[in-house]
Amino acid sequence: MCAEPRSSSSASRLLAFSCACAIVLACAPTHAFAYCRLTTTMALAGLDCANDGMPLYWARQCISYSVVPRQSDTPSLVAIRDVVDRSFATWSDVQCNGHALGLGLSQTSELSQCDTPGYDEKGPNANSIIFLTDWRARDLPREAFGLTLVWHDEKTGEIFDADMQLNETLGMLDICKNASCADGTVDLQNIITHEAGHFLGLGHSSLTNACMYGKAKLGETSKRFLARDDEDGLCAIYGDLGTASCSADGYLPNGGFTSACPTNAPASAASSHGGGWLCSVGHAADGGALATLSALAAALTLAIRRRRSRTR
Repeated sequence: MCAEPRSSSSASRLLAFSCACAIVLACAPTHAFAYCRLTTTMALAGLDCANDGMPLYWARQCISYSVVPRQSDTPSLVAIRDVVDRSFATWSDVQCNGHALGLGLSQTSELSQCDTPGYDEKGPNANSIIFLTDWRARDLPREAFGLTLVWHDEKTGEIFDADMQLNETLGMLDICKNASCADGTVDLQNIITHEAGHFLGLGHSSLTNACMYGKAKLGETSKRFLARDDEDGLCAIYGDLGTASCSADGYLPNGGFTSACPTNAPASAASSHGGGWLCSVGHAADGGALATLSALAAALTLAIRRRRSRTR
């Protein structure tokens, strides 16, 4: 059972963010199940599943997400918004022990205009889905299809905000209509469905047929669909929740919705480290109390490129 939401007025709350890249190394199978939950102590999400720390979860049952428009109009914005909804619906349609999942996931009618992830404890926010053409200039992991930042309470694991970044530089982004895409194409639904698992608190599965497996190929579409292991992981987090009763106001992010970038977001940065990718630690003052930022990263990497790199 998820803990009740904590009061936003708690000055002693520790704020952290986890970085979950779209497809890298799978979690080590340390339990009978293969799914992995993100936790507050994972040094690098995706390498190993942590056996300690607080698992990450949304305490609220009504969660919204917002699309940031791309620079390109192919696929169309309407098609992209539809495929984002289908990707999240793949998760929200899961049944746990014969009953509907107790989460409401809905896209905001208004678009987000902020291409930088962030969370403002003092003001309005958006859980943004961002398309980046300057991926390398931002020093993000070159072979990652995407990166999701999950802002959470370092003490309890409660998620407050999540921002999904999608890499435009690995291949042409498209919504493939067949079982596989054309050469050099990246299927948006394949990537977004995987990233939505991180958004909800899942790490990488060690099963190669799972949506949350940490590697993918150009043209792959198999991660559009959930394996039993993915469903088990989601139900382990949210399976005890009752039916979600969501009003329009209930979907508003913490502090309300804004299409602009958060004005009081804690300072943070990203950098490569030791051949992997980590988010750097930052700090922000909050009424005299220090909000601590920490980060973990996992990458959904291009499997073909990894194999080639080993032959050099």
